[in-house]
Amino acid sequence: MGSISIKNLEKFYGKEKVVKNINLDIKDKEFVVLIGPSGSGKSTTLRMLAGLEDITKGEVFFDGTLVNDLPPRLRNIAMVFQSYALYPHLSIRNNLGFGLKIAKFSKDEINTRVSEVSKMLELDEHLNKKPSQCSGGQRQRVAMGRAIVREPNIFLFDEPLSNLDAKLRAKMRLEIKLLHQKLQKTIVYVTHDQVEAMTLASKVVVMRDGQIEQVGTPIEVFSNPRNIFVATFLGSPAMNLTPAVYKDSKLVLKDGHILPIPKRYAKYIKANQEVIIGVRSESLTPNLHKNVLSYYSFDAKILAVEPLGATSNLFIDFGKEQFISRMNHPKEIQIGEEMKFYLNLDKLYCFDAKTKIALDAKE
Repeated sequence: MGSISIKNLEKFYGKEKVVKNINLDIKDKEFVVLIGPSGSGKSTTLRMLAGLEDITKGEVFFDGTLVNDLPPRLRNIAMVFQSYALYPHLSIRNNLGFGLKIAKFSKDEINTRVSEVSKMLELDEHLNKKPSQCSGGQRQRVAMGRAIVREPNIFLFDEPLSNLDAKLRAKMRLEIKLLHQKLQKTIVYVTHDQVEAMTLASKVVVMRDGQIEQVGTPIEVFSNPRNIFVATFLGSPAMNLTPAVYKDSKLVLKDGHILPIPKRYAKYIKANQEVIIGVRSESLTPNLHKNVLSYYSFDAKILAVEPLGATSNLFIDFGKEQFISRMNHPKEIQIGEEMKFYLNLDKLYCFDAKTKIALDAKE
């Protein structure tokens, strides 16, 4: 089993509070990703789970057992760090088995586990090499293998792919996802990379300034962001935002655009309320989709174009803000050219201008 329950967790460094009243339940076999910008407290939270940082306040339970005062070696966890932390003078075989040797496992047991893990991670051909003779991806697999051979209940990953190039990161993401499916163990994974969070997690925990902003599946958090921070942090490019005022049952923008209020917000908004409306680039496009029943069309000039192959990002003015529109099946477009754009009103978001919280956010 590998369930985790975090109750009122806090961490101080001197007078500075870096983790603020974290409450989170993680089920056995879940893949939970803690994501947030630098300084959000995600790595500190992970290190408290591992026992590498003292807990200032609060409680951590593994399978219902309080582990606050347990040393790392007794928590039945394994941690994979950003740096591979391999022993340069040892072979890959001995790196994989080093922890088991220190724990005084028999030679036969060590050989059996190392053999199983090396096959799983396709390291058989590299067992006699030193780390310096291996690629970055191979070294990262060795670091993961060293954790796997211990057969822990919980795996903790602290930005394990941040040192790899983009192509290798994509490959390793898939390997980690397949590894989770194969091992069926609990994984808590820290990253600032939203692609890693969206592709790996069964549950995403978005953090900022030492506290949790939102918890949910990747689709839930992306589709129903609780506030502007979550809305703009997840998604590439970031969600387009512009202020508006609700007057005469319409949303009035600064430049005169008038939009209907989406039905899901109608019961939450008040007359003359100042809001911030948001729309993702894929919901603002010159490609009118046949299945979009409710849309707002307007003409806008092209300020800049960012070709991405199968799509292009078009930079335009809307609501006196610079918006990004995603164009599918792009063609050659000239700067200054005027085009018609379609805004999918069913995908329009409304946030309170003062609190920055979505109008329909649940407590």
